[in-house]
This record gives sequence, structure tokens and C-alpha cells, in this order.
Amino acid sequence: MSSRTPNATLAPYSGAVGHYTSSKRRDPVKRLWEEPVTRGLLSKALRYVGPLETIRILDVGSGAGEGVNFLLAMEENQSWHSVEGRYRYCGLDLDESLLDTARVLHRRRPEVSFVQADMREYIPDEPYDLYFSSGVPYSHLTPRELTDVLSRIFTAVRRNRTRSVVVVDVLGRYSIEWADRWDRQRWDYTMSFFQGGPKEEAPAPTVPMTFWDAWGLRRVIDEACAQAGRPYEEVSFHDRSIMVGRHTQTREFNPDIPPYRLLVNRLERGDDTVEPMDLRFPYLPTGTAPDRVLNFFDAFQEQWQALLETDFGRLPEGIAASMLACGLRRLEHSMAPGLGVGHSLTALVHLDGREPARNTR
Repeated sequence: MSSRTPNATLAPYSGAVGHYTSSKRRDPVKRLWEEPVTRGLLSKALRYVGPLETIRILDVGSGAGEGVNFLLAMEENQSWHSVEGRYRYCGLDLDESLLDTARVLHRRRPEVSFVQADMREYIPDEPYDLYFSSGVPYSHLTPRELTDVLSRIFTAVRRNRTRSVVVVDVLGRYSIEWADRWDRQRWDYTMSFFQGGPKEEAPAPTVPMTFWDAWGLRRVIDEACAQAGRPYEEVSFHDRSIMVGRHTQTREFNPDIPPYRLLVNRLERGDDTVEPMDLRFPYLPTGTAPDRVLNFFDAFQEQWQALLETDFGRLPEGIAASMLACGLRRLEHSMAPGLGVGHSLTALVHLDGREPARNTR
């Protein structure tokens, strides 16, 4: 196994352990807006790989082991119809401090293990049914690096003759959180959401990150498939956190937007003092995004504004706020187009390595 741990690479996650272990991290937006999307994608992926006695999972960029928590939640609500407890999970991450935290959090689970390595240099040879990712680990890579990593994963699927799903989680290029940077694919991203807030004295960590739309990510996936000699059976794209990404609260990159996440969290808690018009849709630049992105935002804005103008009448205290929050949440979930218009964009790549390779598209 080869790995590298340069200080410059690890520095961005210097505040991550406290962030990932904080009870405040699972705010209403995370529990009600974000986690259901990830669980839905995980359910779709596991349905594809089929009922297996043991589901083998590699979590690429696992951090503090968030993927284990998703698996446990699915078992608890019976949305995963595998044999209970019959999975083997390996988390792979570069940051040793996050892995130490993960090992402590999941120390009582013998089916869970963690490996310290750089995905650019090491992907395990063992067969896996699911190559999971969350928390946008692939955005750390340049487009060339992402192509190389995916090619190695796809090659492993072909070599091991598995029916697998590869989950590619990246930052969305056309998020309202950074609308003034839509014309750039890679730039220095500040992880100020790791900090306690604007009063923190320590500077927020910054790292170069790559931002993706669906067609750019598809090109990389196509190229990686061609290199691996293994075409995908299906690929789908999914947006998460269109209006409530963590940088809608910090407003680090777009100070002109309202603090949507903060306001929506208050609505979800039944706070009737939130003024709906404080959640008005932001102004967006028109010359730096494709027409399909701008057309989506036009349609979404119309529906978003209509909900803000809804008259809930004389409802009991807290009910109007909760109803508005529910309506906005359902709107985001139902209209998400999978273009790269949210905080994160996730691709599900379905691969069947059991069949002889044929020409890729």
C-alpha cells in the first residue's frame, strides 16, 4: 500500500474532528433535507447490487465514518432488505486524525475497518459491491486525477467480476452559494463551516477544490470507462442542498444571499417569527451558466416564491412555520434536476463486471 500525508493536504481538515463529532452538526436541515437524499441514493445503489449474503462496501474518503451511520440508519428503518448485519465496510481516507475518530466511534463493530491511504495512489484490490462516497471527497481531485481514480475503480470491478455501484460525490458547480464563481471549475474553497462561526479567531482552512456539473462529470466517467474497458449500465446524477448548503449560512462566497440554512432551521423548529420574504430567491448572474441551468432556476424560483407567499391563515403557534418548511423541503427534493445546481452533485455509476467487456460508448 502506498500513501502520502503532506501537511498541506491534511491542513484543511484540522477542524474537522470537532465538526464531525458535534451534536450541533445534525441540525434540522441535515436530518430532514440532506440525509434523506443520501439514504435514497444508498438504497438505490444497494438494490442494484442485489440481495447478497454479505454486502462489501468501500467508503472512499470516509472521514470519520459517516457512511457507517447511513448503513445503521437504513437497517433501523428497514429500508435495506439485506440480511441484518451482514455487511463488511472498509473506510479509506488520507487524514489519520479523522480515521482515529472513526475507529473510536465504531470500535464495537467488528465488520467495520479503516485504512489510511491516498485514493490517488491506492485503491484496494479486494472486490467490493459498493464504492461509496459522501462529503464530496472527489472534489479534492483535479479532473485528470478523478479520471485516473475512477478508471482504477472501474478496472477493479471488471477484474473482480462484481456487479457494483460507484457513488461519486462532488461539489456542485452552479450552487447559489458561489454564484460569482460559476465561470471557474477549480478554486480555493474555504471550509469555514468547520468553525464555530464568524467570531472564531482561528482562520478557516482553505484548499483547492473542483466543482462539477453533470455533463462535465459524465465526460470524466465516460473516459474512465473507456480506459477500464468496462462500460456502465446506467449513470444518474442527483443534486443535494440547492437552497440550504452550509455556505448559505456562512455566506463566505456569496454575501448577498440571505442566510437560508439558518432561517430554514428556524422554520423547521417551528419559529413563527421568521419572515417568509427574508427567504426570497436571490439574484443570479445570467452570463456564466448554461441555459439549462438558468432555465431550471427560473422555474424553481417561481415555485419557491409562490410558497413564500402562501397564506396559512390562523394556524396554531409553530404550525405555519413547520408547514412552510415542509413545503420548501418537498419542493427542493422534487425539482432537483441533477445538473450540479446544489451544494453537492452525486453520480451513481452502475457497472456489471460479470459480463465480457465490450466497446465503450
